Amino acid sequence: MKFKTILGVVLMLPLVLIVIGSFGVSIYAAYNNISGITWASPIIIGSCIILYIIGRYISRDKKNETQTDNN
Repeated sequence: MKFKTILGVVLMLPLVLIVIGSFGVSIYAAYNNISGITWASPIIIGSCIILYIIGRYISRDKKNETQTDNN
C-alpha cells in the first residue's frame, strides 16, 4: 500500500468507528426503550451507512475504469 492510502485510512478511521458505534448503541437504546429513542434512529443511521458504502463502491469502480482506460 502507498503511504497516502494508509494515511487516508488512518484519518477516516475515527469517524467510521464513531458512526458504527453510535449505530450499535442506537439499536441497544431502541430495543431497551432508553430515553425514548425509537427505531427511527437506528434505521436512519443504518441507511446512511449503507448509502456511504454504496457511494464508496461506485467511486472505487469509476476510479478503476479510468485507470484501465488510461493504460
